[in-house]
Amino acid sequence: MADLHFIFVYLPLLLATPGLSSSQMVVTGSNITLVSGTSASIPCEYDKTVGLVSWQKGDLGSSAASEDLVILDKRSPSVKRTGDDDRFNITDAYSLKIHNISWQDEGRYFCTVYDFATEIPNIRQTDVMIEKRVVHETFLTLQIGRDAIIPCRFSETNATTIVRWMKDGLQIGDDNRYQSSPEDHSLSIRQVIVMDEGMYVCEYFNSNKKTRHQHVAHVTVIGLPVSLFPVIDVCDTNMERTTQNCTQVLSISVVITCSVNNYFPNISIIFLHKQDVMEVLTSKETANNDGTKNKEIFIRANPSNEPYVCMAQWIPGIDGERGAEVTITQSKPPNIPNTKVAVIILGVLCTTLAATVLGMLLYIRLQKGGWKTTGTRNGNQLQGPRAVLTASKRVVNTTLKEYTD
Repeated sequence: MADLHFIFVYLPLLLATPGLSSSQMVVTGSNITLVSGTSASIPCEYDKTVGLVSWQKGDLGSSAASEDLVILDKRSPSVKRTGDDDRFNITDAYSLKIHNISWQDEGRYFCTVYDFATEIPNIRQTDVMIEKRVVHETFLTLQIGRDAIIPCRFSETNATTIVRWMKDGLQIGDDNRYQSSPEDHSLSIRQVIVMDEGMYVCEYFNSNKKTRHQHVAHVTVIGLPVSLFPVIDVCDTNMERTTQNCTQVLSISVVITCSVNNYFPNISIIFLHKQDVMEVLTSKETANNDGTKNKEIFIRANPSNEPYVCMAQWIPGIDGERGAEVTITQSKPPNIPNTKVAVIILGVLCTTLAATVLGMLLYIRLQKGGWKTTGTRNGNQLQGPRAVLTASKRVVNTTLKEYTD
């Protein structure tokens, strides 16, 4: 303590010593407010090499220090930092570091640096106010498209209380989507969007008690995918079920797609076949104008009796998974009859055609004069069916000859 007392006594004596300049520079720094219970630094803002730095403290508005805090002596080979209170320390930039700030730390602080090269002491004074800060912290999840309310835990009110809402460090101004309630000071948000995510602070300050209250709400925004999801491109998307099931008949392999639309912030989709994860040919994720996202994956599927299942995982706002499945079955070729049956069918068709033609020729002949039911062959008289058959042959030959001629 003797060294500390000597230095504080020695410093003003240097200013009055013959041969040394008695001029000094006093700079008034900006007022700062520190929060009780925290740690902070008071800047000295002197960037030249010095031999001696001292920090002192007085009452607010006073012109002289009444309490010695800490001294940095750089004149000796080993730098010495001396002081009675371990809460105070001088940094390499000559700032005063205060740990565990309390109400007693309020006052006017003096940083005095003595440059032995110019023999001019430089003094910077800073007024420090201490306030108590009470912080309430909550975590909220809001869904895109819905209205929401962020509460403010307002525990006191009087004429000296000032209330304001901030988002990500900036005060919320006039906005039709944000409204602060005059009763409980809660903040209402109309139709939440992606940009509403962030840190909201409802802050009110009681000047009488020098107490600043902050209700901090960490807001996370989620977007549930729209309509039925996931969607496989060959399935019916209008089915009102949580799981889509559909079947496609194909003869070759095909590329199928699974997609999820308008979600936020993230989602995972995979294809399973026989409980194995399918290799993805490619995947795409795109952003919409409102900040939500779309995702789709592509795989190659071969005909199989086992379904291909698309699973959506890590769904925003939903516990569990959602799935859709499609079965790609092999198409069967048409049944081809054997040769014998084909020959029989062909013979029947030809016979039917011949009979039809013969009937037409007979009809034409009858129209030209009829025909006899009796006839002769090799000089024998023919009657009945044989006569008819012979007559038919004659009719066919005669008719064909007539048409040929």
